Amino acid sequence: MKVGELISERDYEKPFVHLCYYECFQEGGSIGIVENTEEVERMKWVDIINLPKFFTTDIDKNVAKFLGLK
Repeated sequence: MKVGELISERDYEKPFVHLCYYECFQEGGSIGIVENTEEVERMKWVDIINLPKFFTTDIDKNVAKFLGLK
């Protein structure tokens, strides 16, 4: 995976979490292995139109705009 530009940043208060959203690109045919399983259970590439069903909170407004969802 290739990491591109920072799209947005967001803070949650309880528990405190600082999230950074980056544009990413898949390179090659393999998705890769999740190394930090404490925070990430699995990775999956999905079509943008299906992305909202994978969020457990509202979608960051800058991310939604970047993806053309709002």
